[in-house]
Amino acid sequence: MHTTRHLQNSPRYSQWVCFSSIYPVKAGIYSGLTPTLARGRMQKVLFLLSLLPAFGALNGAAQGAPTPASQTVSANGSVLVRLGDLAWVAAREGLPRSSGGRIMVPPLAACDLLGLQCQVRGNNLDATGPLGKLSVALHQGFTQLRPLSLITGANVQYDPQSGAAVLSPNPSYTGVAKAPWLSILHDIKGKGQPIDQALRLQLGPITEGQPTRRLSLTSPQGLQGVRPTLFSKTGNVLNIAGHLTPSTQDVKHVYRTCQAACTLNIPRGALWTLAYLSK
Repeated sequence: MHTTRHLQNSPRYSQWVCFSSIYPVKAGIYSGLTPTLARGRMQKVLFLLSLLPAFGALNGAAQGAPTPASQTVSANGSVLVRLGDLAWVAAREGLPRSSGGRIMVPPLAACDLLGLQCQVRGNNLDATGPLGKLSVALHQGFTQLRPLSLITGANVQYDPQSGAAVLSPNPSYTGVAKAPWLSILHDIKGKGQPIDQALRLQLGPITEGQPTRRLSLTSPQGLQGVRPTLFSKTGNVLNIAGHLTPSTQDVKHVYRTCQAACTLNIPRGALWTLAYLSK
């Protein structure tokens, strides 16, 4: 079961938008429910996602960015980036990768997740964050994670337990604008005990006529009893699937825990997808 929340500009926060169910519910999301019933329960949940003024320019810049790898084939790999307790498990431009000991990330998805104003010009990425500006070269369509994170005020450290680079807010700098990953972390705080272990993922191919693609997560330590939730951004909509999908007055959402693997569907055109695994 999936839930979607639509974006709308907030008059109070000129650079923010809200994912809220007060807007029309997508057809097929709540089968058998009226929009009124669907909205009633979900108005209790509010996500704030930074949508900086350059968002239109960022999307437009995609025309000048290298063409993403085809999504018509399956993909396998390790989870290399965590944003707090959120594992970065998919992106429209391709999975984060390691090159020469550096973590490389898809630029458009990274800028959006980190709340940066970005523009791709030729083979360079220009980025502006709360702590400054930078211009970095793209390598095969990807950019380094660390320089981008530094201008947001986030710390980056390698976690040997999970084998991933982990971003965390810098408590010494309180002026950082909230980015999507921070908004999601705020919302899930206290909802289960997050797991911290190495993850492998497999993305199924995109099939003609199918709106989703299959994502499967495994771990050498096992995922028995783990409760997964996926957060994906498509256009101006945040999609939620899995354990923390909100219930309604008429339908109580129940999601089975993982067995050998955690397997869910993600929207085929999602800009990025984050996974929250908890017990």
